[in-house]
Amino acid sequence: MRSVIVTGMHRSGTSLVAGIMKRLVSAPDMDQLESDAANPKGYHESPLILRYNEDLLAESGGSWSAPPHIAYDRAGIASHPDLEQTRQLLGLNSNAETPYVLKDPRFSLLLPVWDRLL
Repeated sequence: MRSVIVTGMHRSGTSLVAGIMKRLVSAPDMDQLESDAANPKGYHESPLILRYNEDLLAESGGSWSAPPHIAYDRAGIASHPDLEQTRQLLGLNSNAETPYVLKDPRFSLLLPVWDRLL
C-alpha cells in the first residue's frame, strides 16, 4: 500500500476525506492537530508536517497565503539533503507496507517535494 496525500483548498472537505481514507486503509495514527470549534471532528494534520511545509514555503520566500515560485527540482533538498533523514524527522516509516494518509492544504503547493519524500 502506498501513502495517500489529501490536499485541497482550506475548508473544502479535506479533513472529512482524510478521516475516511484513514479508516479505509487502516493507517497508523500520527501526532495530530487538536480539534477545535472550527473543526470539531479533527483536522487529520500532523503538526510536524505542517511546520515542515511552512518552513519549505518560507525558505522559498512565501507562505500558504502568498505562494512563492519554487524550483521544484531542488525544493526542500537544500535544507534536508538526506531524504531518509527527513522521513525519520517527520515520523514517516519508509516501509512500503505501512500506508500513511497525510493531509495538509499546503501539499497543493509542494506536491513535487512530497512525491520525492514518499
